[in-house]
Amino acid sequence: MEPQSSNFAIGGYKAVLKDYSMNWDGDVIAVMFDISKNDQYEETIIIKLGQTEEFADGLYKIAFDSYTQNFGIKCSLHAAVVPTFIVSATTKEKQGYNLTTVCIKVETANAEKVKTTWKTEGISLKTKLQSKSYESVSKNTNLTNTTIKWSGDGKVHLTISYVVDGKTKEQSYEILSLATTEKTSYSSTKVSSEKKIFLNSSISALKYANLTDSQTASLKTISGASKQTKIKVPAARVLAERKKLIKSIDRALIYIDFSEKDKESLLSIKNELI
Repeated sequence: MEPQSSNFAIGGYKAVLKDYSMNWDGDVIAVMFDISKNDQYEETIIIKLGQTEEFADGLYKIAFDSYTQNFGIKCSLHAAVVPTFIVSATTKEKQGYNLTTVCIKVETANAEKVKTTWKTEGISLKTKLQSKSYESVSKNTNLTNTTIKWSGDGKVHLTISYVVDGKTKEQSYEILSLATTEKTSYSSTKVSSEKKIFLNSSISALKYANLTDSQTASLKTISGASKQTKIKVPAARVLAERKKLIKSIDRALIYIDFSEKDKESLLSIKNELI
C-alpha cells in the first residue's frame, strides 16, 4: 500500500510521512508526519482520517484527506488562511527624547478579535501606551498608528493577538530593534549657531570645570577651542561648570553632525562627569 504522496514541502518546511495506524479491518485511520525546517527536525504530528493539523504557529496545515484499499493514503498540505501582521517603525531623535511611530498592517486574510498590548524594559515613557482592541480588521488594512515618546536605553515589546477558528494566536515584536532611525535635518544657519554655542560652553568648561588632561585634549580637538588656561575656582563653580558642559554635550549631539569617533569621545567625557 503506497500513499499518493508521502513527502511535502512548503515555505522552507518539509513534512514526511513516517508511519500510520490501522483498525481491525485493515483500514488506515491515522497517519504520522515528521516536520522539519531547513532540514532541522521541529515536531511530529499525528492526523486522524478526515482531519487537519496545523504547524509553524498555524501558518500551514496538513490534512489526512482519505483512505481506500485501491488508492491508499491521500494527504494534502497547504498554507493556512490566517492573517499576517506587518509591523514597521520609525524613530526620530528629538531634543531630550525619541519619537517612534509604529505602523501595523494586516495582510493575507481578515483578522478577528485583534488586540495590541505593550510592555517596556529599561526606558522612560513620556506618554502612556494604551492597549487597543478591534472586533474585525479587513485584509490590507492599516491599524491605527501608535506614537511612542520615550528616552533611555531599553526595549518596547508589542504583542498582537487574534482569533482564528476559535483559537487565540499571537505575533510578537521588539519595536526598537526593528525601527529605522530618521536623523532630523537642520538648516546650515541653525547648525552654525549650535556650533558657536558648543564652542563657548567648551571654552568655559576648559577654564573652570577642572577637566583631566585627557578630557581637555579631546574637548579642545572637537570644539576647536585652543589655548585655554585652567583657572582655579571654588568647588561649587567647578560642579556648576561640569553640569553646564554635560547639557552642552547633549545639545551638541542633537544638532551637530560629529564623526563617530568624536561622538564616542564626547559621550565618554559626559559619562565621566556624571
